[in-house]
Amino acid sequence: MPDLKILAGVELESNAINTLRSQLSGIKDVVLKVDKIEISSAALNNLKTQLSSANLSGLGQTMGQQLGNGISQGARSGISNTEKAISNINRMLSTNGFSPAFAGVDAQLKKVGESSKYLDQNFQNALNTLNGFRGFDWTSVTGNPERATAAWGTFNTSLATVRNSLTAAAREQSTLVNGLERIRTISSMEAWLSKNSAASARFGDQIRNIITQLKTADRTQFNNLKNQFAIVKDQAEALNMTGRSFSSEMKNMFAKFSSWFSVATVVMQSIRGIKQMISDVHAIDTALTDLYKVTDNTSAQYAQFFKEASANAKEYGSTIKDMISSTADFARLGYSLQEAASLAGIANIYKNVGDISVEDGTKSIISTMKAFKIETEDAIDIVDKFNEVGNNFAISSAGIGDGLQRSASSLAAAGNDINQAIGMITAANTVVQDPESVGTALKTISMRIRGAATELEEAGLDTEGMVTSVSKLREEILALSGVDILIDADTFKSTYDILDELSVKWKDLTDIQRANNRCLYVQKCA
Repeated sequence: MPDLKILAGVELESNAINTLRSQLSGIKDVVLKVDKIEISSAALNNLKTQLSSANLSGLGQTMGQQLGNGISQGARSGISNTEKAISNINRMLSTNGFSPAFAGVDAQLKKVGESSKYLDQNFQNALNTLNGFRGFDWTSVTGNPERATAAWGTFNTSLATVRNSLTAAAREQSTLVNGLERIRTISSMEAWLSKNSAASARFGDQIRNIITQLKTADRTQFNNLKNQFAIVKDQAEALNMTGRSFSSEMKNMFAKFSSWFSVATVVMQSIRGIKQMISDVHAIDTALTDLYKVTDNTSAQYAQFFKEASANAKEYGSTIKDMISSTADFARLGYSLQEAASLAGIANIYKNVGDISVEDGTKSIISTMKAFKIETEDAIDIVDKFNEVGNNFAISSAGIGDGLQRSASSLAAAGNDINQAIGMITAANTVVQDPESVGTALKTISMRIRGAATELEEAGLDTEGMVTSVSKLREEILALSGVDILIDADTFKSTYDILDELSVKWKDLTDIQRANNRCLYVQKCA
């Protein structure tokens, strides 16, 4: 034990020191077992005063109290935390409280999506830790206070981090502009500019600049740009510059005059108009009949649907027949009349964006939604992704839809999400410039890597020369390129991850290794 003279900072008689040592010997073992004892400054000064006056009886009593308080405080704190942890775990178990916690996180994830800038690495780490508690047997720790406290603390810290990040991401997402709203607003501005050519000379550049900014504007910018356009319209009306310009009006009148020039022309146009009207009525009637076959609604609901389809056809620059036919196509897949009508509107938007038929647009959206399990309310995101990539890379919106129509189900089954699938199609098409071939190739590659011989045969693809053993294929590819096609013994990597890893190593492979790799991935060698 250190010299008590040094500890006290005072000189004591030998007898006093011996007496003090004797009084302290009873609490020596307790002192050694305490990790941390907190004694206030006032209490310490009091101890020094008693030491200086050699009041050993009071000194022993005071030190005993301080040690007791320190031990009691630390013990109470530890016991309290442990009791709370075990109590909370038992309460959650008795009310099935862990499942709702995960369900809430899953719902937030689905709503926010994983593209938000707030979902950073800290979030991902916390989510991975939280996911480790899915299916965790909490009863296994309730009998072990130390494990219970640690597990409960880790769970709650991870849950709080994930929830806070998702809440921040949701706030950020609320500032984004829906793709359908953006397209409608831009279309209405372009239509106004077309109908009011008299204002084009003075306001055309300004309006076109507003339209350009609208394509990438966030919610605040979007609203400001709409206000700017409203101001431009007011200015045009105040200057009496709305309507067609003189030259536009003359062209319009000349076109009308030319049609009046011949009575025969007028008669023929009337006859053609009547024939077209009869044809359109027949087409609409046929489309409605198809819709009746796949839905079961009341007459009032069908009447309301027809009214909305007519309005939507005008808004989307489509036909009533196309709107009804597309609705019937979606309804065949089990969607309600309301959901099918909403999806039909999106298909017609894609028709305009991709410059394709509504039938092709409908097929592309259906295959993409079903493959990647995209819900009705999120279907407009498909068109947004197609349009965004088509505007920035060497592939059209229609081309992306063609590629996915042929490969979406196989790529999804191989563990790829929609973003990875679009990325692979876009990258491959940069060289091939044939989206249909790219889609078929990715479908074949994804199935051959997984040794899906039955699916290949059903798709009419050749299975001759395939390596049917996954373990053998894994060994050969790993030996040739250093790329492992499996995460573990039971789980394949996604096609995207495999090709991404191979691309890094490709430059270091010899021509023979590259050729052998092509054989293994395509599984068709001479």
